[in-house]
Amino acid sequence: MIILTAEQADKVRGISPTHKFAALNPVPLKDGTYMLPEEVLDDLAHIDVRLFLLTLPKASVSKALMYGTSSLEDPVKASQEAEEFNARMKDASQVRKTITTDVVGTE
Repeated sequence: MIILTAEQADKVRGISPTHKFAALNPVPLKDGTYMLPEEVLDDLAHIDVRLFLLTLPKASVSKALMYGTSSLEDPVKASQEAEEFNARMKDASQVRKTITTDVVGTE
């Protein structure tokens, strides 16, 4: 994960100037910093901020921390929340695949 200060998050937040259907929206963390997934570095929609993002620190952040849950002190609850998150992402992935295949006509 790419870690940003509030000021840095404000600098990169918003719709891409080159791709109107792409946007960056850094996720707030419990400690007041923000994060973006490192995958944005490979997305051509965000090429305008790539060099800036490469200069920022990176960290391994649990999914529970990413979404600002208060259960990090409780490993069992944090693990449950991570499992729930993974299930939601799997569901979202299936919805995207269905839309792409059935509506758009490509996979």
